[in-house]
Amino acid sequence: MQRKANAGVFLTIFTPTFNRADLLKHLHESLVAQNHDGFEWLIVDDGSTDGTTDLVKQWQNDPPFPIRYVRQDNSGKHVAHNLGAQMAHGTYFMCVDSDDWLEPFAVSTIARDVQGLTAEQSLIYPKYFTTQKKEDLVWFPSGVKVVELADIRMKYGLPIETAIVFNTQVLSKHPFPMVEGEHFISEGSAYYDFTYPEVFVVHPDAFYRCEYQDEGLTKNVWKNWLRNPTGTKMTLGKRYTRAKTYKGKNAFEERLSALLGIESLNMALGLSPFDGLPTRSVMAVVALPLAAYLTRNRYGK
Repeated sequence: MQRKANAGVFLTIFTPTFNRADLLKHLHESLVAQNHDGFEWLIVDDGSTDGTTDLVKQWQNDPPFPIRYVRQDNSGKHVAHNLGAQMAHGTYFMCVDSDDWLEPFAVSTIARDVQGLTAEQSLIYPKYFTTQKKEDLVWFPSGVKVVELADIRMKYGLPIETAIVFNTQVLSKHPFPMVEGEHFISEGSAYYDFTYPEVFVVHPDAFYRCEYQDEGLTKNVWKNWLRNPTGTKMTLGKRYTRAKTYKGKNAFEERLSALLGIESLNMALGLSPFDGLPTRSVMAVVALPLAAYLTRNRYGK
């Protein structure tokens, strides 16, 4: 799909949504409150039936910034993300989920920080929860300026949430894989593919607010794994393979975690051991008893 330039728009704020009309109102309010107007809001509706279409049409009648709305058949967030990256007008692209919102200085901060980036570079910031104080955020060690996405866990061992501002052209080179019949795939399935010089400049500014919902993807991770096993094992296999390019304790733990994830899923589904595993190593055999324990805790089986 040919991407069109849109004068004055340097950033696409992309929101995938499914039956989140009530929550979208808060995000919309936060975008109206931005102190910089060089952005568009691109909403990809994953087949909502709750009046989302009518709500967005109201906002489009008199928008303070461009609002574009696209509907797709219910296919999953990853499919919506791929479509959003194709349709974005902005040079840069940030996904803001429908249950999240931005501080008023978000866009102006990004506008400042994109200055001087190379054509391959993107930006990374912290997310923080509504119950969290900014001063309590865990972030990269002082002095870390540029990272690959896999560095977050495999090099620094950080279990953190991040707000990522992608170079749109770079993002378009790494679409999420799509598996027929499955509606969920983890972000790592594409994010492990970003390697130097496709790096991310680290900034500490906390402007992205998040609040996970009970029915959301994050809180239902094991159910989503069980319903979408092919894509899940594909992602875990990528994690294992990527972790092999790192050294140290964190990388080892990521490799082990990937193996345990695949094997616990195999056991829950009644599949043969090592199905979908990227290795037949001794580590994989040793991991089987722990995978059985995890299967009971994750899936009750």
